[in-house]
Order: sequence, then C-alpha cells, then structure tokens
Amino acid sequence: MQKRHRVYILLSPSSRFTRAIYKGVTDYLFEKPQNFELVIAFNPRAINRWHPLKGIIALVSTPAIARAILSYGVPVVNVSSYLSPAKLPTVVSDSEMGGRLAAEHLLDNRFHHFGYYGFSKGYGFAQYQKGYEKTVKAAGFPCDAHLYLTRSQDWEIPAAQQRNLRQWLRRLPKPVGILCGSDRDAYEVANACDALGFRVGTEVGIVGYGNDEFFCETSHPQLSSVESRPDRVGYEAMALLVRLIHGARPPAHPILIPIPGVVQRASSNVLSASDPHVASALAFIRNNIDSPLSIQQVFEHIPVSRSTLERRFRDSIGYSVLEAIHLLKVERLKHLLVSTSQTVDEISHACGFHNASNMTRLFRAKTGMAPGAYRARFQSSFSPGRKDPTIQSRSRRSDKSSRNSPG
Repeated sequence: MQKRHRVYILLSPSSRFTRAIYKGVTDYLFEKPQNFELVIAFNPRAINRWHPLKGIIALVSTPAIARAILSYGVPVVNVSSYLSPAKLPTVVSDSEMGGRLAAEHLLDNRFHHFGYYGFSKGYGFAQYQKGYEKTVKAAGFPCDAHLYLTRSQDWEIPAAQQRNLRQWLRRLPKPVGILCGSDRDAYEVANACDALGFRVGTEVGIVGYGNDEFFCETSHPQLSSVESRPDRVGYEAMALLVRLIHGARPPAHPILIPIPGVVQRASSNVLSASDPHVASALAFIRNNIDSPLSIQQVFEHIPVSRSTLERRFRDSIGYSVLEAIHLLKVERLKHLLVSTSQTVDEISHACGFHNASNMTRLFRAKTGMAPGAYRARFQSSFSPGRKDPTIQSRSRRSDKSSRNSPG
C-alpha cells in the first residue's frame, strides 16, 4: 500500500493556545478533507525524512527552528509571532490590534493612569505593547511600562522579579489600568496586588492576553483578557499550507487574524456591582441586549422604585440605567463589527434596533465614528469566525443619553 503524505504540526499541545491552533487545523480538514496524514511533533528532529512529507505548520520561535524546518524543502507555515515574520509564510493574531482594543477597554472603564507589564523580547509582544501605548497616548494619557528580561518556566516567578513588580505597582498612581503581555503575567500582577493590599478591579484594573481559562478563571477576582482566536490561526494556517502545497506563491505579508475584543471579567469591569438590585438589572440588560430593550422594561424587572434604582446605579457604577444600556449596546455592536462579516443593516437588526439609522446615530454619539469607519479601523483583513457572545469591546467616549430606548 502506498504511504500517505504527511503534514507535521510542530507544537506541544500543553496549553490552551497550542491546543486551539491544532483544533483549528483539524476544523479545516473536517470541512475540506485532504489526502494526507496529520502528525504532531514536538521539534524538527522528530520529523521522519523517509516518509513522504507534504508540509509543515510550526511555532517558529528561534532562527534555529526556522533553519531546521526549511531544510526539509517542503512548504512551511509559521504560527508564532515571536520572531519578526519576514522570512516565512506566517499566520498570527493581530497583536497590535489586540493592544488597541485593550486600551479602549480600559479607557472605557474610566482609568486615567496606565501601565504595561510583560516580557521584554519577542516581535508579537512588542506589537501588542505598541498598539496599547499608542492608543493610550492618543487619548492624552501617559503609559508606564515595566518589562522583565527572563521568562521562568516555573510556576512561581523569581523573588527578584516579584520584588521589582511590587515596587513598580507601588509607584503607579491609582486607580490604574494595566495591560499584561500574557494571562500568566496578569495572574502574577493580581497576586502582587493582593499582597500589597490593592483592590483589583477598582484601584488596579488588569487585562491579560490569550483568554486562558486556567489563569483567568482561577484568579480572584477573575481576570479580563484579550481573546486572540488561536483556533482561527490554525484554520487559516492549514488553508494557507494547502494553497502552498498546490503551487500558490507565498504571501508577501503575514496573514493577520483580527482580534474580536476583550473577554470582560471582574478585574477590569466597571459595569460590575455588589449592589444586588444593580447587579440584577445589569444581568437583565445583558440577557436582553439583542432585543429592542427600553429603560421602562428594566424598571419593571427590579422591585424598587425608579428613583431608587437610578440612585443605586449612580452610587454603585457611576452611570444611569440608560447609560448602562447604551454602553452594553455599543459593546455588542463593536464586537459584531469586528468579528463578523455581517452588514451594518444585519448587525442593526441582530441587536434589536428598529432601523440602521438609529443604530448608527447611537454608535456615532458614543464612539465619534460611523460603524463602517470603526470596522475599517480595526479590521484591515477579515477572517470570519464563530461568534462568541462573551467577547466585549467598548467605546471610550462618555455616555450622553437623550432617549429612553436605543432601538
């Protein structure tokens, strides 16, 4: 029997990120089957030179790995942003876009002081930091960066690094919004804040990167994180590799997968309340955000007077009920504009607006731009993906309400 050609996937499925890349690869092959065998390997030395080889998808993190996989003389697609993506066909998440969206998220939550904490090396990390700092500074605020030089593979970071992190956190003016280079970094910042007695979510807003549930959902409070869509990276990497196998020319530039937004949790969520009536009202708004929701419906849902609920909203989160509806509506609109290919009319209908002009008027009032302009700003190349209703990104403009229903 003739041996089937192999495609090697060079990664260790030990993290949420790498497992999601592999799932994206297999999703593509499920939709568009190919006549070859898929093999996972941890390093280039594991590739069998004597078995018919068709192509390689790899996390290329060093020049040595790049040289090793190129020596096989088959099409290669890189799915790592650690090295500058100039020498290999590359599919990665748009790190700079992730930094911009994280900055907007923290600006929305009324932070006026900003920090960045992360690893000092790596092209993708640098682009992430660049997008964040550029957006923060464009809004008129400085950003204080604290970078560490060595990445520890142990669970606990070195004592000297812990001391430096705590000293940096003490110096920062409060309240401060901090973007971290990874969810593990965000976890360490949250632990340091706890040791110093700083309240996460109010004194220190924290956003990580990668939406790794292990770190994000075991921290207290839970950590917000930029969703990078590694499953979509794997899907598009496999699609590119198939094109290269069939003779297509390598793309001149990296294929960048759009970032859908920030998965918002308590570590950075201004619309999070301890007041039970406010929390219940916010849950009701979120659960009905895709309907033509009116302010009266919210008042009817909560067993207190209108004036009492409005006062509790102001005291608890600093917004009126209608401002909260508008914030969450715009948050939903921004997610759909960035993460789907739906038209503005389709998005307007999906979010419960009576017509697109009402939606556009609200969106422009809260963001300063039309929906199409917002999409163009954050989505230079669109790769459609599955919808995720937990992903949220929000405007940094202040809310100025004038109507009882945004629909």
